[in-house]
Amino acid sequence: MTESTLSDIAKELEQARDRLLDLTMRNRMLNFRPTKLSTIRVVDERPCEIYERLVLKEHLMKFQAKPQEKRSPKGLSPGEPQGEQGDESWNFDTSKIPKGHTDRFLQTELTVSELERRLKSIYQRSFTVFEEQGHTVSFLSLGFLEWKESPDSEALRKAPLILIPVEIERKRVAATTYTIKWTGEDIYTNVSLQSKLTEQGISLPEFDMPESKEAIDTYAKRIGNLIHRQKDWRITQGIYLGFFSFTKSVMYRDLNPDSWPTGKQPALHPLIRSLFAPEEKVAEGEDFFQDERKISQLSIRNQFLVMDA
Repeated sequence: MTESTLSDIAKELEQARDRLLDLTMRNRMLNFRPTKLSTIRVVDERPCEIYERLVLKEHLMKFQAKPQEKRSPKGLSPGEPQGEQGDESWNFDTSKIPKGHTDRFLQTELTVSELERRLKSIYQRSFTVFEEQGHTVSFLSLGFLEWKESPDSEALRKAPLILIPVEIERKRVAATTYTIKWTGEDIYTNVSLQSKLTEQGISLPEFDMPESKEAIDTYAKRIGNLIHRQKDWRITQGIYLGFFSFTKSVMYRDLNPDSWPTGKQPALHPLIRSLFAPEEKVAEGEDFFQDERKISQLSIRNQFLVMDA
């Protein structure tokens, strides 16, 4: 196979890879908006402390309803979505951390009944999707980038920076107490935002799952330094539990040729080459149907299936 053919296959693969990402404003990874039933906003907490407890220490955490004696901020009625009132800018001051930021509770501005209603809805949907499709859709987002699509744009978008895949647990069927824990899955960079920002010459750094909570603040600072010249852009420490889809993002990362060993890139695989260039003759010794023939010749007693058939 010629070098030009391999180059053409690599280009087609890259185009197919780009199509996996939704770079429109319908994508919650670029334009997050809290919903009334499937989003819970966490208030008065610090992302670095949550990361340490939930990921580094792998502890369970529990949502805490608004104390009864407190009034809803800015005249909001109990249970009304809180996300549109604006999140605080990222606080990098670690000299004095209140005790409430280091406990196992995630504070909210929802009443007890409204908090339970939303947790039940999120729990049921995330459980159903995992049972039927086998992947996690519930994430706890730590920190947001408020950004604009272009210097001339007036609309301010919100994009999550760190998304922790979480599992919501309920001890008993009739129980109203829910806890969340990290699933143990990898925490990836928001590749949709990473790809979108390249249009404005901004290279979003990779999130490599640091082993210290201080690195969470460092990551936010790095992004802050990249956007300091962008008008109205800022990093906030907004924290939300909600639904996000990472399945196509994982495929996007897997198809990155830079993440493969030299000589093992997808474009070099005989199966991929036969799909993109069927007219090219496969080199001798690359008979990828050989294993299929060997399997078909095995005795049924020597075939081990995942489930009995």
